[in-house]
Amino acid sequence: MKKTHSLLLLLVVATASVFGQPKSFSINKEDLKDKIMRGWTGQRIGVTFGSPMELHYSGTTIDAY
Repeated sequence: MKKTHSLLLLLVVATASVFGQPKSFSINKEDLKDKIMRGWTGQRIGVTFGSPMELHYSGTTIDAY
């Protein structure tokens, strides 16, 4: 019974997400450039702050295979 309700809910959400979307999307070049630059900035900040913890396990660097 619970599995049926979950499946029905998933079907309703999937249908709503498909039919609720606009048919077209437009953005001007300045806004697109701004979004791309913000994405790159976020990636670089994540790499900078995450680098001390990346690829380390038990105080040693994990070797590539």
